[in-house]
Amino acid sequence: MKSKRIAVVSHVNPFSKGSGQVERVYNTLLALAYEWEELTIYTLHENKSHPNKMEVLCSINKRISIVYVKNKKPNWIVAFLFKFLPYLGYGKESNFSIPFLFDGIEKELATQFDVVLFEYWHLYKLAKRLKNRGIFVICDTHNILLNSFTEFIRKKKWLPKIYQSFLIKKYAHLEFEIALKENFNLIIAINKEEENILKIKFPNQKIYYFPMGIKFNPIASWRNSKEIHNHYTIVYYGGLSSIRNSHAALQVIQAVEKIQEIEIHMIIVGSNAPSFLKDYIAKKKGITLLGFVENLEEAFEGVDLAVIPFEGKYGFRSRLIELMHYEIPILTTEDAIWGMGFKDKVNVLVSSGTWEKDIKKALKDERLRMQIAKNAKNKIEEEFTFENTYLKFVSDLIQIVN
Repeated sequence: MKSKRIAVVSHVNPFSKGSGQVERVYNTLLALAYEWEELTIYTLHENKSHPNKMEVLCSINKRISIVYVKNKKPNWIVAFLFKFLPYLGYGKESNFSIPFLFDGIEKELATQFDVVLFEYWHLYKLAKRLKNRGIFVICDTHNILLNSFTEFIRKKKWLPKIYQSFLIKKYAHLEFEIALKENFNLIIAINKEEENILKIKFPNQKIYYFPMGIKFNPIASWRNSKEIHNHYTIVYYGGLSSIRNSHAALQVIQAVEKIQEIEIHMIIVGSNAPSFLKDYIAKKKGITLLGFVENLEEAFEGVDLAVIPFEGKYGFRSRLIELMHYEIPILTTEDAIWGMGFKDKVNVLVSSGTWEKDIKKALKDERLRMQIAKNAKNKIEEEFTFENTYLKFVSDLIQIVN
């Protein structure tokens, strides 16, 4: 094991359940636990932690420490500023709230660790001070936040477009000219397109490509050909707590409702569905809302097609990888596969934008669906395993730090 001491700082609690971000941080911890002798995680929201996830981590390495930073509440003036300042061009609320919450850990990080991995770049000022003291600091970007910020601002229809452009330009300056520029020894890119962007932006900095991977569970049964024609099951898979994802699920439902010629049963797998989505589904027939599911193989049994209309070119869509593991063909968007290396009609189907038409076309072509599902499974088992992503990163990191 590595003798140096490493700390991971994450406002995303890796021991909670739900998002791909959570699993990204948790799997990184698992990989580090195998190779690093002393590992400490600084995070928030102890009440959201699940003991079984902590037990698995600690069973790998007994010298792991979990530090829950106190969830401080700002007074009303500070809270108002956190929400108001973004509309003056100072980033998002998280650019203020995260440094506020993690204020007070600098001394420990500077005196007790050799390496510090920051999840996201919000704590860049702290990272810069640690770097200046000789600590090796890393930023896992998770995604280029400018892209998600742009989507966030463009949806504020009440803001004049010229002012939207001003805010986006200011955020780009914050991310590329201030936060990521020379404050970290190593910057992690989560997909190939973002790696290229970061290498162009920072030609003199170390950029490391580190995609998301998953631990593939053995599949008990192989998928069989359709026995009943003109009767299909489709699935939407994704956390439903965000407005973006819950609207995507609703988009699929409404597309299916327009299809009359064939019978379609729809399954929605995802936690924390908002009330508007639950109420809509309750009035409909042929839709099953499963919520969070432990056994995905069971939930996906008999599914003919996954429909995932994700928007926004940023990050890494780990839900696609999970679906591919179970050999479920996917109909999705160019945005969703951006930077992941997938190709239309090779290992995914890319929608033209008319979802009901594309769903019907995909369901009618069983041979194509089976072929792209097989191709996708082969690709992810070569590139996106836990070993080829998380364990590779940890192994490479030891060499980089040394």
